[in-house]
Amino acid sequence: MGADFLEVDIHLSKDDVLVVHHDPTLDRTTNGKGNLRDYTAAELKELDAGSWYHSRYKNERIPLLSEVLENFGSEVGILVELKHPSAYPGIEEKLAEELGKFKNVQQVKIR
Repeated sequence: MGADFLEVDIHLSKDDVLVVHHDPTLDRTTNGKGNLRDYTAAELKELDAGSWYHSRYKNERIPLLSEVLENFGSEVGILVELKHPSAYPGIEEKLAEELGKFKNVQQVKIR
């Protein structure tokens, strides 16, 4: 992959699923509106998260943290950034629980 670490920002969906997205809102980078935490993971997976950048990325989806860990965790370290932990009570425990499911993850740093 050519990198030592992959940095991801995480948020909790309405149904308490950890999702990877830079912003706490959806308006800037998806065809959704409002706060990410007001959507379920299934609803978030329906949004187009790529067209804002370039038409070739049309229909790219917001990834779940579990998908990132499964696809990249054994290849690179994962730097998880909790951008707004006070907005998501229990996110730290949810993160610890999720990380415990993946034994192949090379290295994780949390900030």
